[in-house]
Amino acid sequence: MASKDSPDKPDFAWYTAESKRKGLSPRCPIADAALCPRYWLSLDALGRNRQFTSISPERNAELERKWKMFVPVVAEEEPVADEKSIDHFCPEVSFDRFGLFASFLHEYIDDIDRETLYTYHERKGTLDQHDARWQWITPCHYTECREYSIHAPFAKGKPAKPARPGDVSPRKRWQVLERDKHTCMYCGRKPPEVTLHADHKVSVKDGGTDDLENLVTACEDCNLGKGASSIRFEGKPSTGPHQP
Repeated sequence: MASKDSPDKPDFAWYTAESKRKGLSPRCPIADAALCPRYWLSLDALGRNRQFTSISPERNAELERKWKMFVPVVAEEEPVADEKSIDHFCPEVSFDRFGLFASFLHEYIDDIDRETLYTYHERKGTLDQHDARWQWITPCHYTECREYSIHAPFAKGKPAKPARPGDVSPRKRWQVLERDKHTCMYCGRKPPEVTLHADHKVSVKDGGTDDLENLVTACEDCNLGKGASSIRFEGKPSTGPHQP
């Protein structure tokens, strides 16, 4: 992710090129208030700041009830908006409202700063990267959002897979991730760096159950590397990362 004073301009061409490079869909598949809490919270922040939002008060109340149990996931980085800036925003909401895929935008403090940055880009021959409104921009691709790695498997339109032995229900998976603070208990990594699973400590083939006490948060790499082996933890899973 670029720094806040990055000269890069996160326009549509940049965003879709990043998606193509990653082999993913051009736009975020969960860019919908019903599919992602950050998307909803970003729209809600615009509404609370009296900026345009497409969510009616009635619909917003429904979404608040829907995402109540998931808001702690983004509580430390809750989207905020004021007259001069936005922060911790969904890049899709940022683009739809301001034309840039960014998590952070801040207007120029005064005309002197605007002229200084214009002169800087003019001298470097990069005027296409200069933005007349925003002095600080943090480009953000949807894969950099923690919520993408958590919610993307449940994006609407994805074909449902038949249940298999060992599959954990979405509700129970959330309970495990919340308990373990969305951290892999094997290596300590968190989204968006990794995708998280709910792993069986005692594997299904060894008689393990889907009880919460037998489930632990594991990143995709650790879970696949562990395979169908059983793991014994010393103490509770939520005490911190462990090595398999």
